[in-house]
Amino acid sequence: MSIKPITDTFLMIRLKVILCILVLSFLSNYGLAQDARIDSLKALLKTANEDTIKVNILLDLSKRLYSVEPDESIRIGNQANDLAENLDFKKGIAYALKNFGLAYYTKGKYSETFGYWQQSLKLFEVIGDPTGVSNLLNNIGAIYFNLGNDDQAIEYYLKSLKVSEQLGDKLRIASALTNIGTVYSHKPATYELALKYCLRALKISEGLVDLEAIGTISVNIGDIYFSMGDNKNALFYLEKSLEAYRKSSGDVSYTLNTMGKVYTRQGDFDLALEYQNDA
Repeated sequence: MSIKPITDTFLMIRLKVILCILVLSFLSNYGLAQDARIDSLKALLKTANEDTIKVNILLDLSKRLYSVEPDESIRIGNQANDLAENLDFKKGIAYALKNFGLAYYTKGKYSETFGYWQQSLKLFEVIGDPTGVSNLLNNIGAIYFNLGNDDQAIEYYLKSLKVSEQLGDKLRIASALTNIGTVYSHKPATYELALKYCLRALKISEGLVDLEAIGTISVNIGDIYFSMGDNKNALFYLEKSLEAYRKSSGDVSYTLNTMGKVYTRQGDFDLALEYQNDA
C-alpha cells in the first residue's frame, strides 16, 4: 500500500508533491504565474535597501525556487540568511534555515534537511513562533516517515498536532491528522486507527473546501479500505478523491490506478483496464 503523506508549507512540501503531478494545462498556467512573481521579486531586489524587507523578498524568492531550482534556492537563501544575521533578524534566519531544508529535501538529501530543520525549529521555539514550530515539527516528522522510522514520525506529528490545535489552525490540524493516519496505515493492526485520524482530517478539509486535501485524504482512505478488503468503501472514497481532484485540476493517476486494482479484485477486468489505461 502506498499512501500519500501531507506535510507543511504542502504546507509547502504538500504543495510540492501536488504541484509536481498536476495536469499539464494547470502546470502551464501555474508556471506562468510563478515565473511572473519570480521576475517581480527579482526586480524588487534591485532597489531594495539592506533591511528586513529585503530579507523577506529573498526568502520569498528562495521558497518559490526550491522545487524547480534547489541550488539557486540555496544560493538566494544564503543571501537572506547573511543579511538576517547582520540585522539580528531571528525570524528571517529561522525561515532561511527552513528554506534550506526544503531545497535539500527536493534533492533527496535528508541528512542535510534534518540538520537545517532542527536548527530552524529551535530558533522558532526561542522567538516564540508557534506556527513555525508546528510547521517544522510536521516537516521533521515527514523525514522520519520517508526514512521508515514510524515511531519518530508519529512523535513529531503528534507534537505538531498539539501545537496546531492550540493555535486553532485547521489547515495544519488536518495535515497532522492525515500524516498520523498515514503512519498507522502501514500495519494491519492499526488500520482502524489510521481511518480514525484520516476521517477527522477529511471532515476538516471538507469544511475548508480544500479540494487538493480532500483528494489526497480520500485516496488515502480508499487505499486503507482496499488493504482491509472492503471494496465498497474503497470505491466510495476513491470516487470522492476523483471528484475533488477533477474540480481542482489535480492529478488523478494514482486514484484511477487504485480504482483499477479494486475492479481487478472484483473480477471486472474490462473496467479495471479502462481505469488503469486512463491513469
